[in-house]
Parts: sequence; structure tokens; C-alpha cells
Amino acid sequence: MKPKISVVIPAHNRPDFLENTIRALLAQTLGDFEALVVGFEGNDTFTDDDCLPEKGWLERISVAFEKDKGLAGIEGLTWKDNRELYCHATQNLSGGKFPACNYAFRKEWLESVKGFDESYNFFREDTDLAFKVIEAGGKISFDKNVKVFHPPRKLPLYFPLKELKMLKGDIRLSKKFPALYKKNFGFVCQGSFKQAMVSCLLLWVVAGGMLLRQPLLGTVAAIAGIFLFKYLAEMKGKKLGIAQGIAFTFFSFLRDLLFPQFFLFYWFEIWFF
Repeated sequence: MKPKISVVIPAHNRPDFLENTIRALLAQTLGDFEALVVGFEGNDTFTDDDCLPEKGWLERISVAFEKDKGLAGIEGLTWKDNRELYCHATQNLSGGKFPACNYAFRKEWLESVKGFDESYNFFREDTDLAFKVIEAGGKISFDKNVKVFHPPRKLPLYFPLKELKMLKGDIRLSKKFPALYKKNFGFVCQGSFKQAMVSCLLLWVVAGGMLLRQPLLGTVAAIAGIFLFKYLAEMKGKKLGIAQGIAFTFFSFLRDLLFPQFFLFYWFEIWFF
């Protein structure tokens, strides 16, 4: 007899996290399910190998689908308890972000849209799947009672540079679903554009100081401005040490300066090749 729900867990070399996720699934109040640990493929209900679903997670998903027979998918509430600067944890408190760590679809809808688009690397493929369902006429509701906790995961000091690779996912998603992207996220990469503009402006302060034969004054003013900008934009309210603050300021500033080149490269690659 086929299980009522299939839980798909994308996993990648994180056995300790995966063990905690499996334990959380074994504690579910609904027992009629199977857990499939895979690379990056999908079926019915999704969570990640570093997430902890609440005990009634599957039961609430099942009840929601039974209550509304016309429902194609459910997006749950994902929460975190993380203030560390160099830790990652997904949060989705009001819906519209569609992280794969906490959503569910009827199997027939997954099959009708042919599952995930494998042209994505590792970012926005989950949102793409939800957008395909919505564009095909499927209804996805947000249920704040379908809860998953996303524990923090440590990041390397150079992580801001790795964010440049995520641009490709955003550009691809905005090309495929321009209206849905704008509705849920606004202008493509709008936050990155704003930060890049400010960082480039501060770089010009240094250049201006050089031209005015006041290199020391210009450099000191720019460094102070860069740190203040980075603190207010990304570090405020976070727990961090002095070394982390310096590293983040440097790598995130470098990320901002490289952003236009990466954006143009990915934009041309996706739109013309």
C-alpha cells in the first residue's frame, strides 16, 4: 500500500544534520508516510537535511489537503533563532518565498509541471517549481501552522563572494516568470543593485581623495564610510567578533564591486545562450 505522503529530503554531505531531521520525522503524529533522501529531486512534501519539522507537521499538511480538495500546494512557516553574522538559516514567516525546506504539493501537480527545472544550480529552483504550479493555474496557500525550524549553519568568512553565484538563479527566475517575480521580490536583484551603487560611490571617494592630493584623508573617510554602511545594511543586530566584522566588511564590499560584472555575465548567458 502506498503511503499517504512522501517526504523528500535533499541531502549533501551533512550526516549530523540529516540524523536530526530523520529523528524529527520519526516523532511525527502522522505515521502514514515515507522519507526519501535524495540529491536534488522531488515528489510530494519537502524539507531539507538541516531542518527540524514540528511534531504535527505532516498531520497539518494532510488535514489542509483534505479540507481543500482544489489545493495544489501548501507553503509552511519556516522560522529561525539565529543572530550570528556568519551563520545561515532560512526564514519565511508570511509566505511568498517558497523555500523547499517547507512546502508540499499534490503528486499530480508535480507531474503536470514536470518537477524541478534542473537548469538551476542550487538557488531559486524551489521558487521556480512553485511559480510553475501557480502559472499552470494551481493554488498554493500559506499555512502558519505547518512549521519547520531551520537551525543555523556556519558559513566561511568569504561567504559574501559565494553569493555572487546566486545571481544566476534570480536572473533565470525573473526571465521565466517576470510578473510573479516582480510581485514577490520586486525588481531583479534590487537589494544587490542598491548596495553596489553605494559601494561604488564610496570607492569614488577614495579616487577623489587621490585626485585632490589628499589620499590619506580620502582613504580614511572611505574606510569609515564603508564600515558604517556595511554595519547599518547587513551587520546591525548580529553577533560578531572584530575579526568577523573586518572580514565581512572586506568580502561584502568586494562582492558589491564585482556585482555589475557578474550580473551582466549571467544576464547575457541566460538571455542569449
